[in-house]
Amino acid sequence: MKNQEDVIIVCGEICSGKDTFCGTIAKTHRQIVVSDIVRSVSGKRSRSELSDTADLDKEIAGEILKEIRRSLDYIPYEKVVINGIRQSSILVAVKRECALKEHTYNSIWLDVDRETLNARWESRAHKKDDLPFKDAIAKDNKLGLKVVKKLITAHGTIIKKTKKTTK
Repeated sequence: MKNQEDVIIVCGEICSGKDTFCGTIAKTHRQIVVSDIVRSVSGKRSRSELSDTADLDKEIAGEILKEIRRSLDYIPYEKVVINGIRQSSILVAVKRECALKEHTYNSIWLDVDRETLNARWESRAHKKDDLPFKDAIAKDNKLGLKVVKKLITAHGTIIKKTKKTTK
């Protein structure tokens, strides 16, 4: 990937490597972390609370769009990478903004097998992760992550990570 787009949207399930992937792009793009915006808008901190914010989609989208405008519409111009959209309505709002402003964009889905995701979840010790892995996945799907995946895999880029097998 050449990172030529004005906006790169990176999505995936919990522990799919979004932070790591976005960290590599952050050399050429300013990173907008959606969970930071959700925390700011909702005042919530833990995973169980953050995943109960579907009623705040418009406010969350509005804050993301402000951050995009702050980077792309003013000097100095900075390209943007958005880390972790989980609601389809927010993804659609970002894509609409890019189209209206004629900003180039790409959406990326990081596709990682469930066993690897679960192992990563178990190995990290974030205080915010107050749910079992299966419950965290279920809450993300309730927010709309499955729809986000469908939208991105239909028209975006898929980066697939499969588990390594040994013989």
